[in-house]
Amino acid sequence: MALGVVWYSKYLFGVQFMQATGITEEGSKHITSKRTYVLSFITSLVIAGLLRYLFVLFFIGSALEALGLVLIIWLGFSALLATNAYLYSKRSWTLFFIEQGHHLAFLIGAALILMVFI
Repeated sequence: MALGVVWYSKYLFGVQFMQATGITEEGSKHITSKRTYVLSFITSLVIAGLLRYLFVLFFIGSALEALGLVLIIWLGFSALLATNAYLYSKRSWTLFFIEQGHHLAFLIGAALILMVFI
């Protein structure tokens, strides 16, 4: 979650994200409610739990192996599925790269944290 706060801040990709989505400063206040943060936190925990399960299932024992699996998961599921969605919805490719960059960064961060605690 902390990654998202930084990723979508005005210092990284927040301005480009707002332009690509058409969200205004005023409109962004409605998006960042307590409910949004709680649900985001829960989904992050579920993803981390599933990653941990996969690490155990596939006997992932090093950070390099974890990063390899995360890259496969991201490319094979997140990036390719999102590519199809963007092709059909004609959404901004800028938005695609911002969102997919965030997804990849989250998965890498979660994998590295899990490798410390497994």
